[in-house]
Amino acid sequence: MGQVPELLTSLPTFCGVEFFGLDEMHLIGRGIGHLIFNILNTSCNGSYMIDSGSSYSFRLKDPLRRVNGMSIVQRQMEVCASKVPPIFEGSFHASFGRYRAVDWQNFLCVIVPNIVLPYLVEYEAKKALMRLVNGCNLALRRTLKEEDVRRMESDVEAWHKYIRDEINVGNLSVKVFTVNNHYLGHLGHMTRQLGPLKHYSCRSTERTIKEFANKIKSTTKPGVNSSNVLLNTINLQQYGITASLTNNDQMNLDQSSPASFISHPSGNDQYPQLWDPADQVYLLSNGLITPDMRNQDLVVALRSYYRRLYGDQSIIDIEANPVLFAERLWTDSMVISSLLYRRKKKLTTAADNFVLFEAGRYRSLKK
Repeated sequence: MGQVPELLTSLPTFCGVEFFGLDEMHLIGRGIGHLIFNILNTSCNGSYMIDSGSSYSFRLKDPLRRVNGMSIVQRQMEVCASKVPPIFEGSFHASFGRYRAVDWQNFLCVIVPNIVLPYLVEYEAKKALMRLVNGCNLALRRTLKEEDVRRMESDVEAWHKYIRDEINVGNLSVKVFTVNNHYLGHLGHMTRQLGPLKHYSCRSTERTIKEFANKIKSTTKPGVNSSNVLLNTINLQQYGITASLTNNDQMNLDQSSPASFISHPSGNDQYPQLWDPADQVYLLSNGLITPDMRNQDLVVALRSYYRRLYGDQSIIDIEANPVLFAERLWTDSMVISSLLYRRKKKLTTAADNFVLFEAGRYRSLKK
């Protein structure tokens, strides 16, 4: 494929030009967002005008038509900052010269339609610019349906048609049709092939580059410094991977055996479970089998519980039925430990879970 190295074309994932993708930060942010700023900025839009610019397509009304028009926009953005929801992660306090790609995206998709657009003189320019903003907002979504992709393509086509028509009639310089403007025409195809731009954005890579750049501080031997930084990072990552694998193996070894718990008779895994059951069943009439509690007290408490659960008319012969004890109960995503378990494990911490068997003292209470 042309001059593309064989190392890339031989990859099983190589699919032609789509393999290289379109990056939303550089295309829509640094590319289109910055371009629209230059087109609207009176102090630097001379290269997009023809002759005196009296018929310039993106003329602005006062006060934005002045040389300091963008400074007025900046002040208006700062005034609006107090109304921005706290969840918003960006910042408009930086000057335009210090804007990052994500800031240019916000300028294009938020500031232009809400602050700048009403000051455009030409109505058709307003419509075309709003179509561009809508198309870019759609491209930046994380989920897109086919109808959204078609609408995005329609918005980009409307924008392209307007600037082409303005170029043809001499109201706009051809310089406005940059390579980023050309790439916009491929948004629909790339989205269908690779999915929404957000899912393969280079944002994480840019953050990684910045992280490494901040760590490389040597002015005499930056090459050695950068090599050491990369080596230390790789060693830490390898240590983390090894530790994770070791912990995972240990977790697999510690998995509970089927004999260590009893599931609810319904078979539903979300229902309560008895953990650490006893090896054999007991009859409550055989003597003392629970710590610090007489069997008779336990019988009274259980009988009271079952009567409240099933009704006063129920005849429940607990003493004659075998009972299986368990040391812990799992219910509602909590583990309730018995006194027997806590003594065996020598646990002294409290979890604020109480099971109180005192129903026998309140026989006069009704349901």
